[in-house]
Amino acid sequence: ILNILDRIPVKCSQCNQIGIHRGNFSDHMLKVCPKAVVFCPAADVKCPWSGPRDQLDSHRTTCNYEPLRSMLKKLLDTNERLERQVQS
Repeated sequence: ILNILDRIPVKCSQCNQIGIHRGNFSDHMLKVCPKAVVFCPAADVKCPWSGPRDQLDSHRTTCNYEPLRSMLKKLLDTNERLERQVQS
């Protein structure tokens, strides 16, 4: 029954694409939906940007965090280490 249900075509309410199999809907949202909200790849170094997947490439060309990634990563790692020492 689940296999039958997973083949039911559904419509994405974000991008209005139709015919997505219900079983593939989560992949659609996580990987391809142009209107799904995504985070900047530099979120790990505290870039605050999030927005529709179709605007990510535009953001990446102006992201100030990506060029500073190595320095920011070192600072964040040092800060985390110092916080653990203070807590100990």
